[in-house]
Amino acid sequence: MIAIVCVASLPWSSLVLAQEAPASQSRKDHRGSSQVPNDQLDSLVAPIALYPDAMLAQTLAASTYPLEVMQLDQWMDKNKNLKDKALADAVAKQPWDPSVQAMAAFPEVVRGWRRIFSG
Repeated sequence: MIAIVCVASLPWSSLVLAQEAPASQSRKDHRGSSQVPNDQLDSLVAPIALYPDAMLAQTLAASTYPLEVMQLDQWMDKNKNLKDKALADAVAKQPWDPSVQAMAAFPEVVRGWRRIFSG
């Protein structure tokens, strides 16, 4: 569905030009790019492969703010007693991007990022 929305939002002239690109030019473009081996790609994608789409969207958006995610992780360690609405209200007062604030609802993901960002 996301692919359909993305294609539908492209200008038609871009689609026509993309289809008219000669095959030799297309091959040249791919020769210069490096491909990630399948086993490495699997290990990169495996931790998030089964996330629901909404959670994946928040995760991808929040991942562009690694410093704020680390601050959230530290803040969550200091505020372990907060749950549900109290947690949501308290995290909303923090100066972080809304995508980072939303990750407070997923402490296991934030802890997973701790391992990724620190190692």
